[in-house]
Amino acid sequence: MLESGPPPDEGIAAYNGPILRERIEQLFGKVYSLAGVYKLLHRLGYNDLMPRPRHLDTDPAALEAFKKRNCRSAWRKSAPSIRTSAS
Repeated sequence: MLESGPPPDEGIAAYNGPILRERIEQLFGKVYSLAGVYKLLHRLGYNDLMPRPRHLDTDPAALEAFKKRNCRSAWRKSAPSIRTSAS
């Protein structure tokens, strides 16, 4: 769900914390605080950067040509956190 993003019929450009919190409750029956959702996403390797919304009149062919020349993938996993133990 996170990799593919919201379907066009939802009318949103990207998922955010409150939306994901609601989806987790609907799909899995688990209630998370908003901070808990962000911690869960971080543990799964996602950061809080969101792609820019896309305008409805965007030409898909022109967008793909631009991506091939200039852009990297929109969703990137964050680097794993380095934990040190306290001595």
